[in-house]
Amino acid sequence: MGLVYTSLRSVVALLSLSITVLKALGGCNQIQPILLNLVVSALRTFLRYLTTENMCSVGLVAAINQKGAPLST
Repeated sequence: MGLVYTSLRSVVALLSLSITVLKALGGCNQIQPILLNLVVSALRTFLRYLTTENMCSVGLVAAINQKGAPLST
């Protein structure tokens, strides 16, 4: 779990640096609609997954996996 946390922290720092450089060079107005469409698309996909997925089956798979049997090798 520590590796995930460290990776996310580095991605956030890199994204922050990239946005700062874009803003300094004046490219922020050009990239803003692209980023906005990307975020909206990702949120729609996530919400579609939440509304269509059978959460009982997800819970069952998690319960079976906790008994020690790996799902994939």
